Amino acid sequence: MKYIIIFFLCTYNSLNAQILVPYQIQDLKNWDSLAPWGYKNLDFKIIIEPKNDVPNLFVNGYATFQKNKKLGLLDTLGNIVIEPIYEYVSDVVGEYVYVEAFNQFESYILNVKTNKKFNYKKTNTNQRIELSYVPGVFLLYSDNATYKDAYGLMSSEGNVILKPIAS
Repeated sequence: MKYIIIFFLCTYNSLNAQILVPYQIQDLKNWDSLAPWGYKNLDFKIIIEPKNDVPNLFVNGYATFQKNKKLGLLDTLGNIVIEPIYEYVSDVVGEYVYVEAFNQFESYILNVKTNKKFNYKKTNTNQRIELSYVPGVFLLYSDNATYKDAYGLMSSEGNVILKPIAS
């Protein structure tokens, strides 16, 4: 029994260092629902000072954050990995994130380590690419006259694994 408790405490401490939860500083007399959010660890130590308009949980070491109605990406140290300029930012899968900028009618995949766009050659104007939940593999969508709502797979190196096939 003693070994189980020691294992639990060691596991708790290692998890505790990695888990961040959102917090908001509030004055109970002057409640402000728009006050910025930050992040604390499970020991209630402030890890990231409040600077986020909307709280999100960390997934794979990154969390989306909102500033002035635009989304970006933070790492667990509070560093801004992707500036808040997008209307949509997905969870990070591997080292990639899917982003959309509606005002520019743009959507693409970014590498969170290098901030470079994943470039792929479209075979038609209705083709788009999105993240899958398998690291290094992207979903390839195509809806043209040849492939009506067709889906395929592409590697992060740009190789087509499976050409779009209609469902």
